[in-house]
Amino acid sequence: MVNPGLFYKSFREVRMGLLVFSLGVGAFELLAAYALPTQFAQVSGPLMQLEFVRHIISALVGVDVGQNLGPELLEVVAWVHPILLVLLWAFLIATCTRVPAGEVDRGSVDLLLGLPVARHELFTCELVMCVLAGVVLCSLTLAGNVLGASLADNERLSGPAHRAIVAINLFAMYVAAGGILWFVSCCSQRRGRAVATGLAVMLAMLLVNFLAPFFRPISQFSFLCLLEYYRPLPILRSGTVPWGNLVVLVAVGVVFWGAGAIVLSRRDIRTV
Repeated sequence: MVNPGLFYKSFREVRMGLLVFSLGVGAFELLAAYALPTQFAQVSGPLMQLEFVRHIISALVGVDVGQNLGPELLEVVAWVHPILLVLLWAFLIATCTRVPAGEVDRGSVDLLLGLPVARHELFTCELVMCVLAGVVLCSLTLAGNVLGASLADNERLSGPAHRAIVAINLFAMYVAAGGILWFVSCCSQRRGRAVATGLAVMLAMLLVNFLAPFFRPISQFSFLCLLEYYRPLPILRSGTVPWGNLVVLVAVGVVFWGAGAIVLSRRDIRTV
């Protein structure tokens, strides 16, 4: 059960960042979903016949685009663009490192965890807040994308149902990433160290996702990257729900959120 006092405290700390990042992802998706598909005719000609260009786009979208090109090729860029991923990850870093690493760093953790607050209540509150914030962020992402596509007025673009499935896949990746950052925060004594670790993990995943199509040694480790299980292009093309990817992402989220809760319940927390 969620502690109302703890939940209100978390909401006050998160609300401004949630508002800013929600407006950011919504505005970016609206502009990208409107502008990118309109450029399809300009990039689907001789330029796309160059193997190097196809490799670059394959690295960006995460799958081999091959020769079967359609407007969804640029449509998917709005879902996998580094700006969107960085905005979501930055929000998670700011949110998930607040507790307990941020409280320990500020020296206020003794007050936060004083009686009658239990550590499992703190975990439940942070989990619920992170999930609800993810629902808001992914909903604004979907709304901006659908609105931008409707303004583009291209009948060849995928429908809202396909985009909703992509948003669900994005939310599953968000939950998994949040679990990793929560675990890092629970293991850290300093918020700066937790933030640096989160940034390092994000950059490593982006690097592996981009270089995997070019270098086989790196591609062997792509299964460790969350982006390996977030593939909007096949969804936009077929509308099929990627159950396997969703299960993996949810499982990663459950494992790391649970591991963080265990560490939080057992560690000796003291101000430093």
